[in-house]
Amino acid sequence: MYNNIKHSAPMEREYEGWIVAEIESYFENLGISCSIWAVGVQSEKYWPADEHLLANGAFIGLQMKKAMLAGKKNKLKWVFNQPSQQLADILKFDDIYYCLPTFINRDVKKVCLHHCIFWRPTTAQRKTGWYYNLNAKVKSSYRRMFIKMRWGLFSELLIEGRVGKRFSSSKEANKYLSEVVARAKSVEDDSLKNSYLIWVEL
Repeated sequence: MYNNIKHSAPMEREYEGWIVAEIESYFENLGISCSIWAVGVQSEKYWPADEHLLANGAFIGLQMKKAMLAGKKNKLKWVFNQPSQQLADILKFDDIYYCLPTFINRDVKKVCLHHCIFWRPTTAQRKTGWYYNLNAKVKSSYRRMFIKMRWGLFSELLIEGRVGKRFSSSKEANKYLSEVVARAKSVEDDSLKNSYLIWVEL
């Protein structure tokens, strides 16, 4: 059901829009203030930190990847090396997670958050992740991604301060923001495009 293409395969920006809206709705329903921004190499242009940072909050970064179908059996996969340096750069930022939609069917978009994996890679050597592929000829350690973390656990860990960066004051948060901007400037290509930052007030 979830891998059936409805009309056409979603583009990456469509996934981004659906997922961002669901994240905002999720925290709103919990009564938790949340802001989410699209960020890029020139982070300071898109990240008006002085207006949004509050005390008692947490940051987390998400790198969105679109789901694709491959092979005769239409196995679901994600490609992590487009742009080429993205995977290596993600490994440098311990507060950025991949957000991997597990659906192609557009009918899932209104509940899409339940059909996403939130995950960090362990090596830059494996360029592809597979939802479920037990073919030993596939040279990837990421062949069973369906067992990875889903939104419920990920959001609980964020709220509990076990993932992302947590701050007790706006001064502390702004200092960290400056460091993130400096790190983003050091990235030479567009490897951090399609990245989003979530600020949750706790």
